[in-house]
Amino acid sequence: MFHAGQAAFRYPSASRSSSEFVRTPPAPGGRRKKARSRATEFYPVEKIAPGIIVRKSVSQPVLTGIMAIDSMIPIGRGQRELIIGDRGTGKTTIAIDTIINQARINRIGLASNDPAFRPLYSIYVAVGQKNSNIARTIASLEAAGALEYTIIVAAPAADNPANQYVAPYAGAAMASGSWKTAWMR
Repeated sequence: MFHAGQAAFRYPSASRSSSEFVRTPPAPGGRRKKARSRATEFYPVEKIAPGIIVRKSVSQPVLTGIMAIDSMIPIGRGQRELIIGDRGTGKTTIAIDTIINQARINRIGLASNDPAFRPLYSIYVAVGQKNSNIARTIASLEAAGALEYTIIVAAPAADNPANQYVAPYAGAAMASGSWKTAWMR
């Protein structure tokens, strides 16, 4: 889990020592442990996105596993999706179900040994959620075997407003950054 403002992305003025560690979910007994980040390179969050002409066109569908959504809303690989709604409408459920479904498709595709298959990786940005909800989300992804294909950027409700502001930008920067090739090997 990446904590917004730490780990793989930092501002150039930030010290390296503050970004060498990431927070992990609480261990049994409630104590939080620190784990070393696998990040070896650092990129700015405010990087300018490539122009539309340079980008690849969408050619691979992203299936949510929810037939109503898959038939009404075409979602393609490489698109950013924002899920907006009132409290209790199932936004997190849709996102987690989609991540789990894509992880299942990734496992099937990798088992087929098809050289043209490219696994799809998901980035889940949790802004303003309770720590217990974020831990529950991580546990459900881990139980389904989807955590290995997922980056979680967390800026919980108890976090400062600056990290909550930067979290969505950090998630988008991670999705479009050139670091992807190294992480997705």
